[in-house]
Amino acid sequence: HAGGAAYVFTVRAGLYREQQKLRPTPDQIFLFEGFGSTIAMFNTRIAVTGREPHFGVSIIPIGFSVTYARANDRLTSLGVAFTSTWPDSISIRGNWLLLGSPLDVRCPFGCIGHATLFDMNRIQ
Repeated sequence: HAGGAAYVFTVRAGLYREQQKLRPTPDQIFLFEGFGSTIAMFNTRIAVTGREPHFGVSIIPIGFSVTYARANDRLTSLGVAFTSTWPDSISIRGNWLLLGSPLDVRCPFGCIGHATLFDMNRIQ
């Protein structure tokens, strides 16, 4: 089934309050399965992973990370970084986004595990 979200909370007076719900934009909705499965944050940037639904048009699993930047107490999408397998680990440091993908036995072509490094200033 497709779906998922990531939630941003703030702390005020010792209470956590939901500030924003993150979901892919309507034009990214085909990427929606597993959104929010892994999350990374560094300073004002957040990245949230997901994967192409198994019923998508591609027979090769495709993973992705939607990246966000904080401005004026809101997170806005910077873009989407794609990988050739479903990511299960994620890290951000400065402007760098690292997605790790394990060996995927579901891949019909024997996709091997790998890590992909992205410059978040170049993601669209």
